[in-house]
Amino acid sequence: MVALDWAQHAAPGEIQHLVLINTSSGFSPPWHRMRPGVWPNILRLLARRELFDRERDILRLTSNRPVPLELAKRWYSIQRQRPVSTGNAFRQLKAAARYTPAGSRPVPDALLLASEGDRIVNWRCSAEIESRWQWTLKVHPDAGHDLPLDDPDWILKQLDTWLPDS
Repeated sequence: MVALDWAQHAAPGEIQHLVLINTSSGFSPPWHRMRPGVWPNILRLLARRELFDRERDILRLTSNRPVPLELAKRWYSIQRQRPVSTGNAFRQLKAAARYTPAGSRPVPDALLLASEGDRIVNWRCSAEIESRWQWTLKVHPDAGHDLPLDDPDWILKQLDTWLPDS
């Protein structure tokens, strides 16, 4: 959503390529933008006091792959160095829930990557953007919300196919 908003406010020609991953917008109904079943999990996560467990559980929520201990430790380390307060997390959720892009598309084509296995945001949110702006949509069959974590090779393949030869 941040990238889309930035693209809509950029000077003409400033953005050559735009790729959005598991995104949503006010074009979709609220129950697609944040699946209702995920709210209790998110609230539980935000209330957790033990930072390592919270970070590991966030990874488990956003990824559909096993979370290796070393990865959880790295995320924990990042959170310790750059903490996100509960208040900021709520503000981010609120901003995401309220975001609606301007009506006109910022670039002629963009690549929308989504996953049917996303347990947080319904992939149909990306399909709605594709439908409105005639952009390119590619849907992964089973990755989670953190598609780059779950299947980075699939993303690279989509980029290689979509980007014009340089």
